[in-house]
Amino acid sequence: MKNNILINHADAFRCPLCGEAFAAKEQSFLCQKGHCFDVSSKGYVNFLTNPKRQPYEKFLFESRGRIFDSGFYDRAAEAVQNILTAYSSDTVCRFLDAGCGEGFYASFLTKDSQMDGFGLDVVKEAVTLAAKRSKNVKWMVADLAKIPLRNDSMNAVLNILTPANYREFQRVLSPQGILIKVVPGEDYLKEIRSAVSGQLNASRYKGGDIISHFKKYAEILKIQKSSATFSLTPEQRIDFLKMTPMTFHVDIQKAADFSEITVDLDILVGRMKNI
Repeated sequence: MKNNILINHADAFRCPLCGEAFAAKEQSFLCQKGHCFDVSSKGYVNFLTNPKRQPYEKFLFESRGRIFDSGFYDRAAEAVQNILTAYSSDTVCRFLDAGCGEGFYASFLTKDSQMDGFGLDVVKEAVTLAAKRSKNVKWMVADLAKIPLRNDSMNAVLNILTPANYREFQRVLSPQGILIKVVPGEDYLKEIRSAVSGQLNASRYKGGDIISHFKKYAEILKIQKSSATFSLTPEQRIDFLKMTPMTFHVDIQKAADFSEITVDLDILVGRMKNI
């Protein structure tokens, strides 16, 4: 089955190799210098020309998918949606979810017809899952250092619990566009940190460094808290242990038991400085 949503939006993309605009040719993107990228039958475009092995296994994204489907992050997604609505001056808000993972946030937001979503991640397995989650988003496998979108093409960039590339964010954002960066709050997943504390180098998260770095590149318009504590089933407990990089190098079988989880997030809203 052909996927036309990407082809129909070819004008938003640019070649990651040379920066030239794309033209749509059947189920491919072709730039003026002859670089060609095909739309996968799975619903995404792979723009990586020199992919590197990533430290994220497929089970991590599958666990996250189940956690997202259980509603633990709905409150945060609703907060992001309200911010996009409040700060968008256009009838339709075109946004990039930079580091989209398995696609929860972009999929959640594009249920609203006023949201036009693009999702990017460097991990192909994650984007494959994202493309299954929603057909309304323009999904791509790509490098944050070479975002294959045209200058000034986005009203907003979302950067949720994932690394940033502020210079590229500035390039793709329109002059009045906003950057929404979501970072762990002080109590984020504190139950996991306690459960595996004997295997961690540090048990307390400090987000000040991330916020200070953000301020170098963006004027902060707002900081909003999204925090709640939820009860867990045994199966959800295991999924939470599997889904976070915090436990990459620990033996989760040795984790102490816990029956609730705190999802504590700080939502930074900024407008890019001239850098």
